[in-house]
Amino acid sequence: MISFFMVSSPILFVLMTLTYGIARVINNTGLVDIAWGLGIAAVGIGLTLRDQTTLVQLVLVLLVTVWASRLSIFLLVTRILKSERDRRYTALEKKMGNKPIA
Repeated sequence: MISFFMVSSPILFVLMTLTYGIARVINNTGLVDIAWGLGIAAVGIGLTLRDQTTLVQLVLVLLVTVWASRLSIFLLVTRILKSERDRRYTALEKKMGNKPIA
C-alpha cells in the first residue's frame, strides 16, 4: 500500500516548485508563503480523509486548517493584492541579487 507521505510529497514538491516559478515571474516571492499555508491545510485534510479519525484528530485538523487558511488569506491580501513586500524577502533578494533563492 502506498503511504500518504509518498503521494503527498511529490505533489507538494511540484506545487511549491510551480509557485516559486510564478513568484519569480511576478517578482513577488511572498506568493510562496501562501502556498505553504494552503499545503499544510491540504495535507491535514488529506490525512484526515484517509483513515478513521477520532474527534480529537478532527478538531486538531479543523484548527490547523482554519489557521493555515487564515494565514494564507492574510498573506494574499497584504503581500499580493496590496503589493507589500516582506522585509525578510527584500533583504534576501538584495543580498542574493538576481540569483534564485534556493
